[in-house]
Amino acid sequence: MSSSSQICKKLQKYYQANVLENASPEVQNTFKSVVEYVIKTPKGFPNANKTLFKLIQNYYKKDTKNKIYKIKEISGPYTLTIMRSQKYKKTLVLFGEQHEMRNPCKNDMYGKPSSMVMLKYLEDVLRETPVFLDIYLEDDWSWKFLWEHSKMGEATLENLRGGFTHCINRKEKCKWKYVSRIHYTDVRGIIDTKEPSFSDFFSVLNDLARNRVTPLVLDWCEKMKDHTEKQFLSYLKKQYIQGNKYIKKELERSTETEKITKWLNATLKQRINDTWVKNLFKNFIKAHKLNQQSSALTGTLLMFLLYPASIMMDGYVLSRVFKKFKQKGEINSPQEPTNIIMYAGAAHTRHYIDFLRNHMDFKTIHTVKEGLPRMFTSPNCLDMSGVKFPLFEPF
Repeated sequence: MSSSSQICKKLQKYYQANVLENASPEVQNTFKSVVEYVIKTPKGFPNANKTLFKLIQNYYKKDTKNKIYKIKEISGPYTLTIMRSQKYKKTLVLFGEQHEMRNPCKNDMYGKPSSMVMLKYLEDVLRETPVFLDIYLEDDWSWKFLWEHSKMGEATLENLRGGFTHCINRKEKCKWKYVSRIHYTDVRGIIDTKEPSFSDFFSVLNDLARNRVTPLVLDWCEKMKDHTEKQFLSYLKKQYIQGNKYIKKELERSTETEKITKWLNATLKQRINDTWVKNLFKNFIKAHKLNQQSSALTGTLLMFLLYPASIMMDGYVLSRVFKKFKQKGEINSPQEPTNIIMYAGAAHTRHYIDFLRNHMDFKTIHTVKEGLPRMFTSPNCLDMSGVKFPLFEPF
């Protein structure tokens, strides 16, 4: 059994109310009574840690839960990997999708057909969670300014973007603010009047993604046309070290900068080695001059550049997973992410798994279709029947 002082220390550090399961009945009753009293008379306790009281309240309501523990399948993702490290005090639940809704589950957990079930699932998790959650969504940073719920499409990621807009933009009111931090992860498309792109590489990528062959794209290809594979790899490294201030900043702030940078360099090298196309830049310029530019050639160049940028983005995400957040004033949240949910394309989640397993010695608790290739066309229906609940055990 843990003493009340030990429990208090863990609560304040990890924000996991389920640590109370290790307490004696007397200590549990004390916590429960105090929380009930404070919640009933909030004006008498203006400085109370609202987050911890909410998490403890949720913990004692666990017997009434049924939705998130009885769910058998979820529409949207098709891969799931749960990883945990006692050393780093982190549990990660990684959902991977295909960026399109193809063959969702016939019925969601409410017994109705739905392509928005992942959004509903996360909302239920947040509503009932006894642990503070850090949720990372593959979301372009600009959506925190631009996205509207009414614009949601059928793709699950779009539903999540719409559902969590107010949480991603921390200036807005988020109804889950006491139990979570919601993170955007995609810093590849930095286009804004107040925040212009910080390197030609990312600007070129943005233009190509919009199927625009601009003078910037052509000038950049002219600069790149005589690069060797080794020289181009060196150029890419400079882009995340100097070119994109978001990636640069988070890498510098991370508690695992050296390991993440080493992984990032090795992964970039392998990717370029696997996909290098000799004279790609020359052929692109030549086709444009001869007015023979084709969507296929533009697409080839885009895909060649997109994956290195995706790897850089994944380095950014990992840096924020292994990070101590600045805390000023009365911030009721853990300094480091402990209980983590990620929702991204399956290609991204495979990168996270590779780093966590092979470079940080995280243990795999559960996996569903982890090793499937990116273009695998399985239904977007995730089997949750073998998942052990609760997802997050106390440290």
